[in-house]
Amino acid sequence: ATNIGSSAAITWASDTSLIFEQIGRDDGMQRVNAAGGRVELLIPLDTAVGEVRQRRPLVLRAAGVVVYGSYQSRGAEQTLVMYRMADRRRVRLELEGIGALGMINDRLVYSLSDGTLMAVEVDVRAMQTRGEPVRLGTRVAASGTGTSVALSASGALVHAGGEAGALSRLDLIDTLRKASPLHAAAPIVGLPRFSRDGRRVAVGIGVEGGIGRANRVTTSDLWTIDVGSGEATRLTSNGDAANATWFPDGRRIAYLKVVAEGFEIWSARADVFRSRATLARIRWCVPSSRACDPSIRASRPMDGG
Repeated sequence: ATNIGSSAAITWASDTSLIFEQIGRDDGMQRVNAAGGRVELLIPLDTAVGEVRQRRPLVLRAAGVVVYGSYQSRGAEQTLVMYRMADRRRVRLELEGIGALGMINDRLVYSLSDGTLMAVEVDVRAMQTRGEPVRLGTRVAASGTGTSVALSASGALVHAGGEAGALSRLDLIDTLRKASPLHAAAPIVGLPRFSRDGRRVAVGIGVEGGIGRANRVTTSDLWTIDVGSGEATRLTSNGDAANATWFPDGRRIAYLKVVAEGFEIWSARADVFRSRATLARIRWCVPSSRACDPSIRASRPMDGG
């Protein structure tokens, strides 16, 4: 399917559908079937409070709740919002935050725009916080689009230190707060992502040039890293990929591929660079032009996907 705008973060709404943020046309969070197909609006902008953009979705799947960063004016600080997909209830948490990372023992872990990590107790079903947020010790790489950090289901962290996109080491912090290097210094791009079992991390490593740079989008090649051994496997080689997320079975990843007219959401095997498929297309949006007219096309398999 083809949609209009550009995109960044991508995650799972369920075992069969993906959520991605929409930038440019600013229509809110979008959803597409993991097998490909028509893109649909999942979370509309909250125009009653002047919301203009939604970023970095995190799905709390047991409760069917999406936590995302909300802008109420361009250039303003983001605040966190909870949105329940079943009944469309939306609650603004009044917490400043650029993105939520996950839940550990009833506490929502999230990051600020400067890379500071925070935690606050949350009643997910009631969609409300309890008590005051606390600052965590780790500070991670941050940029204008977010922080370069991921949280596993067990509570381990993987993050890039320093300035996002610059040469920085990818570090792993285990549940005992012991830090160890996971990958040597490299230009880490976007969000690292743990597989569901916590044994592997998908990460973007930047390259010079490429179509992403031409469109003022920072892209990379995608790699997976085995947490236990540190062994790295390269998945893409054209410098046009970004923001991977693991399929629930851990065998494939979905990611954003930059093309001349915008983005495509692709899937690929997580062990070798083959068997890829296009799931959706997102064209660049030029305001007040025909380029912003939506058109929908069926997805098509690529390279034997």
